[in-house]
Amino acid sequence: MYSTVALMTISFTLLNIDTYYVQLSRTILNVDPADISFIFTVVVIGAAVSFVYLLATYFANLVRVTSK
Repeated sequence: MYSTVALMTISFTLLNIDTYYVQLSRTILNVDPADISFIFTVVVIGAAVSFVYLLATYFANLVRVTSK
């Protein structure tokens, strides 16, 4: 239940939907819209770094296997 409320609050905040229930949830979760935007940015950057790393290791392994 907590995760669902948090996910909906984050989603609505990022979409600039500012209703009473979103404000109440942000108050209960003790987060500001700026904090949510910062956390979202950090998660996106982390996902991009992980994707590039996994892609590089995949191609390095592919080159190593096909060169034998």
